[in-house]
Amino acid sequence: MKKVLTGLSNNITLNKHKIKVWSESFKMHSDGEVVLIAANANEEDINVCNELGIKYHLVGLEDTYHINHKRLEHTRDFLKESDGELFLITDVFDVVFQSDPFAKFDLDIYNLFFAAEGVLVS
Repeated sequence: MKKVLTGLSNNITLNKHKIKVWSESFKMHSDGEVVLIAANANEEDINVCNELGIKYHLVGLEDTYHINHKRLEHTRDFLKESDGELFLITDVFDVVFQSDPFAKFDLDIYNLFFAAEGVLVS
């Protein structure tokens, strides 16, 4: 089963350290693939993704002020195009993995999991 961790980021080069922590902590505990939904990425940003050993999915965002709202649309579109079978969608800048997150999924009973952080997105 192909497992995929994904999240969206813009300003990739500027946020390289945060993206590295997110992706490397996941790779340390899981055999899943890491795909960064790369908003408004330039050549330098793509080079950062390659350097970190993560795949990228390019998207354009006109309004980066509302990036937390728009990321949902781009994530949906990525899921439709991806060949992954099991996905974990997280924030990129404030998530660090300490174990394999997919190990907690009871796939015999459920096929969809949600978490909340107490922030209303409307």
